[in-house]
Amino acid sequence: MQSIKFIIINFIRHSLFFLMDFIFFMLVHISFNFLLGSYLKATLLSLFFYCVYLFIVRKNLNLILPVFMAFFIFTFSVPVMNDRSGTVFLMKIIDQAPGISKIEISEKLEKEYFKGDFFLEKRINEEIRAGNIQEINSKYFATKKGNLFVNFYNIVDVVYSK
Repeated sequence: MQSIKFIIINFIRHSLFFLMDFIFFMLVHISFNFLLGSYLKATLLSLFFYCVYLFIVRKNLNLILPVFMAFFIFTFSVPVMNDRSGTVFLMKIIDQAPGISKIEISEKLEKEYFKGDFFLEKRINEEIRAGNIQEINSKYFATKKGNLFVNFYNIVDVVYSK
């Protein structure tokens, strides 16, 4: 009986440490990102200072992997979904104007989500910077890296579309 109580207390203790460290890491990262304006630099600095914190204060680096993985899972899902998801945009519209018609939603989608060529320009520039596409004579072509990207998601479609 004593061992079950110990396991539960230990689980709660480790969970709270993980939660506190995750919040700490996120706050440090958000601060660096705001100050530096660079996601990559902010991530590297956050990771460095978090390692120093774990090494000096906790004298244990056990939480580095779980916290860093939770950070990546969060940052690659929540902000990306907020920026790119038509579903998130749709839900925000309906929440702001309950009882809105399909025509009004369509107009808002065209006017605010796509913003003319803004959405397209943003995504094309992003893919050029990522090396997935290249522009030649005002036409766009997938690079080898871009082909790998598309092939990967074609496989994901096959696996998860059933």
